[in-house]
Amino acid sequence: MAISHDIGLFIPFKFNRSLTKEEKQSRFIQGKRRKVSGEATVLDLDTVIRMNSSYLEVVDKFYPTKGYVASFMMAFCILYIVYCFLFWLLQKSLLLLVMVFHFFVLLHLFREGGSAGLVDFS
Repeated sequence: MAISHDIGLFIPFKFNRSLTKEEKQSRFIQGKRRKVSGEATVLDLDTVIRMNSSYLEVVDKFYPTKGYVASFMMAFCILYIVYCFLFWLLQKSLLLLVMVFHFFVLLHLFREGGSAGLVDFS
């Protein structure tokens, strides 16, 4: 069972607990190289890049989760903008269609002398 990389972001860490067998096996030992075959050398859970007596260089271990959230939000915003544009375009095209219809009705009335299709009650 893999350790979730969301622990600490959505689910708080538990304090004063015993380590699991997997956590004990994946312990980082400084100066000892890890053998990784066919995978990236820095995994999502390996947040420490380099350390010495004066500093500790780390990566944000939540970058995949934050990237997914940002991607979904960006897709939602793009779809919303497209929806608004299409709604605006539909309104303009319906208005244009009504105007063209009225233009042709008036054109037909003027050609027929203004009384085409009307009933004469006199």
